[in-house]
Amino acid sequence: MASRSNRTLKVYGTNFCRQLKRGFSSTQPSVQRATVYIADDENRSAVTQLLKEPSKHFPFPGDVCTTISFERVKVAPLSVSTIRLDDLLKTEQPQLLTEYHQKELFAAAEEQKKEAAMKEAARKEVEARVIEHNLNLELRATNCPPALVKDLIGMFPDQKLTNHSQVTVLNLTQKSDNDMSAWSLQMEMERDKLTQVFIDSAMNICEELKREGYWADFIDPTSGRPYLGGFTNSTLFETDERYNQLGFNIEDLGCCKVMKHVLWGSRAFVGTIFTSAPLDDEAIQNVLNKMNEDS
Repeated sequence: MASRSNRTLKVYGTNFCRQLKRGFSSTQPSVQRATVYIADDENRSAVTQLLKEPSKHFPFPGDVCTTISFERVKVAPLSVSTIRLDDLLKTEQPQLLTEYHQKELFAAAEEQKKEAAMKEAARKEVEARVIEHNLNLELRATNCPPALVKDLIGMFPDQKLTNHSQVTVLNLTQKSDNDMSAWSLQMEMERDKLTQVFIDSAMNICEELKREGYWADFIDPTSGRPYLGGFTNSTLFETDERYNQLGFNIEDLGCCKVMKHVLWGSRAFVGTIFTSAPLDDEAIQNVLNKMNEDS
């Protein structure tokens, strides 16, 4: 069974209406307007991966960093003793800890504060870059979490997926002018427009991946069901809590649920594509590159 690498490929772009509807060509991109940020297994410790704690060098959801060129820095493994001490502290019996252990806890707390500050600084850096270049499109490719792969078995019954199938998820996020969490006529009209743009783009992406010999399908935003596959009772709407596994934040407001993007908040429209193409395959990289072509 092939192992799944714990990394994400991410592209930002602009002029999304023309980019996505134009389709794919065989020409090489003349201008690079976006950045792909990659974090691989070499940059994460085994314990960090197990606990799914973010690395300070790749602080964003999906192991994303903010710079094009960087030194490969080995991240020190998270101390197992620190984890156990933290559990002891939660038992409200700090008197059981030795002075040495308390110092270790305080040092770990200070390190967490530093990492939180670095994470916030990195987020602001990416946000400033997005605003500066007026970027309004994000295409993110990542390995499908195992828990979600199990749900895909019923969603795509024709594909004979198993719990161990390798599936790549491509999330296409378009920045919206209107807040997608508050209904209005303007929001509804823009949502219809963004839905059609996503469907046109997803059709082109799936055709590209199929030409390379891979299966690909996407979720119809209007029904939550596969667009190309047969009918199924399984659905995946954009406010589904399973999107928390894909780097988004689903907030329950009581009356409704809202999806929030790390940079654009609820002013975002997300569409999802699934494919059997491995994340590190050239076919995925070609899709990212062609989405980055100058219009």
